Parts: sequence; C-alpha cells; structure tokens
Amino acid sequence: ETTFILYESRANARKNVITMRKPGTIIHLRVDRLSPISEGAPVLYKNIQVGEVLEFKLLKEKEQIEGTLLIYQDYVPLINSSTRFYNASGIAMDASLQHFSLQLESVDALVAGGISFFTTDSNAPATTARRFFLYPNKKAAIQADFLLLTLQFSSGTGINKQTTIRYQGIEIGNLTKIWFDADKEKIFATALVRKNTAKLFRKTSELWLVKAEFGLSGIKHLDTVVGGSYIDIRPGNGKKITRFVVRDTSPSILGPYPGLNLILETPRLGSLKIGRPVYYRQVQVGKITGFELGPTARNVWIHINIPPEFSSLVHRGSRFWNVSGVKISGGLLSGISVKTESLEAIVAGGVALATPEGDAMGAAARDGDHFMLADKVNEQWLTWAPMIHLKQPVQAAKISGADPD
Repeated sequence: ETTFILYESRANARKNVITMRKPGTIIHLRVDRLSPISEGAPVLYKNIQVGEVLEFKLLKEKEQIEGTLLIYQDYVPLINSSTRFYNASGIAMDASLQHFSLQLESVDALVAGGISFFTTDSNAPATTARRFFLYPNKKAAIQADFLLLTLQFSSGTGINKQTTIRYQGIEIGNLTKIWFDADKEKIFATALVRKNTAKLFRKTSELWLVKAEFGLSGIKHLDTVVGGSYIDIRPGNGKKITRFVVRDTSPSILGPYPGLNLILETPRLGSLKIGRPVYYRQVQVGKITGFELGPTARNVWIHINIPPEFSSLVHRGSRFWNVSGVKISGGLLSGISVKTESLEAIVAGGVALATPEGDAMGAAARDGDHFMLADKVNEQWLTWAPMIHLKQPVQAAKISGADPD
C-alpha cells in the first residue's frame, strides 16, 4: 500500500517538495492588503524574471497576509538587508494637468500579477532573515525611508498630490495627502522628502508656495504656468522639526548666496523688488535678494548679492544708485533730458554701481558691508573706469537678466 500526501495546491506542493521546483531560496513577504497575484506569477529584478510566487495566504491569528516566493539560486545574491519588494501587478497610472506617469513592469505581470524588487545599497550586508515587507507600488517602496512632514496652508489653491518640494531647483519630495481640518479651519497636508535632506528642515527654516506672478515686467516663475506650483525652502537653524506653516509668498530676504551679500540703505523702498538686477556699466552683475526696515525704522535696508565672478567690482569707495524708471529733466528753453539705465530698468527697476580709480577705490568690499543708495546718479560716477580683474572670464550665459526663482 502506497501513501501519498495531498497538498492544498500545486504551489503548496512545490513549496514543500524541493524536487518539484528550481533550486533557490524561499522568501516570505508580509503585506496588509494585496492586489490579485496568481500562483506562479513572476518575481522580477530590472524586468528580468529571477523567481516566482508560490502562494499567498491569510494568517488568521495576525489578520495579515503572508506571501511565499522562490528566488532562483543564481539570483539569491541580489538580495541583501536593503532589498525592498513591491507589487508590480497591472498598470500604475498617476495623472493630473501638471504630472503624468505610467508604470508597467512587464506583460506577464500585467496578466498574472507579479512582484518586483530593488536594493537601495548594493554594498549592504547579506541578511539571514528571509522576511520582508511588500510595498503596494514602486513609489511607496522608494519613499519607505523618506522623512514625513506635516504642512499647513492658508488655502488649498494651487496644491495637489503632485505638488513638489524643491531646494535650489532640485525636487526633494512631494505632497502625499491633503485635507481640511474643520476644527482649526485650516488646510493641512502630509509630504515625504528624501531622508538625506532632513537637515534642511529646522526650527527657523521657511517654506513658501511658488506660483506664477503676472506684472508689468512680465511673468515670474513661468515654469509654474505649465508645471504647477511648487514649495520652496530656505534652510534655517535650530533643532530638526517636521511641522511647518507654508507661506503664500517668498520671505522678504532670500539667501545668503555665494559671493558678496551687501546692504544698501535708503529712505524709501520705491519700486525695487526681490530679484531686480544690479548693474555695472549696464551689465547685470547681481540681484536684489530682500529688503527690511532698518533697526530704528528710519530707513530701509535693501539686501543685494554680487556673485563671486563679479565680487571684485565692489570696493569701499563704490557708489550705488537707483535706476528704476525714467529720469526726466529740463525746461522749455533748455530742452528735455531723458535718462534710464536700460529698457528693462524702465519697467522692472534696479540698482547700478560704479567704482572709482586709484586710492578713492578703497579696500575690497566684505560680506555684510553697508552702502548708501543714492536716488540718482552723480554724473562724475559715470566717468569712472578703473581696471579691475574679474575672478573668471565672463560668458554671455552668465549675464542673464532673467529673474531668479
């Protein structure tokens, strides 16, 4: 009489009878909720099948789902302590007016379901533990160790789940959930940012929503017209925190930036704004980075930045003046004189500087130095033409009149 074991399924038999399957290693996955994945569905690494799904079953005592995978012997070394598995079944589509992505691992995964994996650190040590978590999709797997932020907004206008967080123009995260708190009557959102950027988010850090601005001088942040608004950050000091209020507008002072960061003192701000140019001989050599009231509130401090390649232009004897708009002088008999630094200055406004020759030039300016901003130019300043060696050759691409973001 011959006795046979009746297994629950073919997959269960293959799991327990080694001769029924290819040589390899068994991997167990834990998952809270599972999209349909068939027995025998592929396990993929860079779209190459390196294993197969043996089974998924419900663990009643834990109310969780456990999956069993077979990783073929030749591919076992691909798995280490940094490996992350994710559900690669079907088509993952994420679409809005600002963003569209379509993700399909393979045709086999589309039909039968499938699982894929990657390692975040190829040099991570191999692990003896054969249990991993199964993430619902690739994006969730990538963001598994991201920093979670809670953000507060004054309104929900201009934000959605595709709204990105950027630092110096580089995307470092995005919003993941948006909701209205009826008790606080505020809009809140959660966001995930890359773990290596956690040092940017401190007690005095500032976040603000960047969106298109329309004015007489043109459109600022033109990329947001098509790409949508995004959140920018200025790093601060203090302890690391994860809750922030996102401002509707940028801070009144940006930076500090590389190069010379100087302060110009003037009785009134006038039409000067952040991002407006600083000229030397009608060539842009810097920009306005902010403004604030002076400590006694008797004048305005205008912050400017001169990049490193132009910092040698500024000395203690340099003079600055406002070139915003058009200066008109004269009379019926003497005629009319019209002066402006450039066509751009007529609309956008700006600041110009000149540096004298010889001993009047003085020592090179230092970061944080203060200068007075004259309301108009002294004609003598326009005759100054000192020989000053720039730190590096000036290329046309660096003399851009575009407003900084």
